[in-house]
Amino acid sequence: MKLGVWAGKAQLRNPQKWIDLILESGCERVDLVVNDMSRYRVRQNGVVTNGWRRTSKHFDTYDVEKLEKFGKAATDAGLELHTLFWAVPTRKGFISAACWLHTFAETVGVRGHVLDAEEPITQSSYVDYGGDVDRAAEHLTSMIREPLGVTHIGYAPVVTVAPFVSRARYAIPQTYLTSTSGLTDDSIPRLIHRSQNKLGAQDICGAFAMYRQPKPSNIGVTLSALKQCRAQAAIGWHCSGLKKYGAELREWSKNE
Repeated sequence: MKLGVWAGKAQLRNPQKWIDLILESGCERVDLVVNDMSRYRVRQNGVVTNGWRRTSKHFDTYDVEKLEKFGKAATDAGLELHTLFWAVPTRKGFISAACWLHTFAETVGVRGHVLDAEEPITQSSYVDYGGDVDRAAEHLTSMIREPLGVTHIGYAPVVTVAPFVSRARYAIPQTYLTSTSGLTDDSIPRLIHRSQNKLGAQDICGAFAMYRQPKPSNIGVTLSALKQCRAQAAIGWHCSGLKKYGAELREWSKNE
């Protein structure tokens, strides 16, 4: 099972430092978060942020020059690079996302993209698509040229998330065993089964948490459970946790 980690905005300030840490931890894959549209929603009257403020933005990213610098450094170091992106379900939003992702992939050598199917997907109106989530999912996935994954919370709503997951190459259910999640290693097979049978996932990668960990941490337990469930890869949220848990990841990968 391949190990990977999500890298975010904080990692754009010193790419080489973080890439060295990723490699030292035994990770082979990095998923670069290219934007944060978690507060965006689609309403009948347009796109809003913070629940009420209208905006003309349907898609946005972090500083492109910094994203490209990180991406090129990652691929030059031999890491398998993917993007993680948020998108609001409007025609303009999905078209803008697909065009940007394709250009970025060609520029830095991205191997695939991952849609974060959380609040902008689950709590939006699909007014541009006549209220039909299936049409929206077909529109987005038909435009993504590189392999597409979808990450989702363990108990993601079927109606809004399944149309995207079922059209993607794989799903990444967020199997986060933290001190506050209430999940155990026995929860992981159930969450994966749900992603496959309720959401229609074709293949599975897993996600593990590098925050709010008890002592000893649940990271090794999570990784072992994901491997038993035949996950293709396990992606850690997020890169800053490598400072504390990078050595544990390296030891786990050596022993496995």
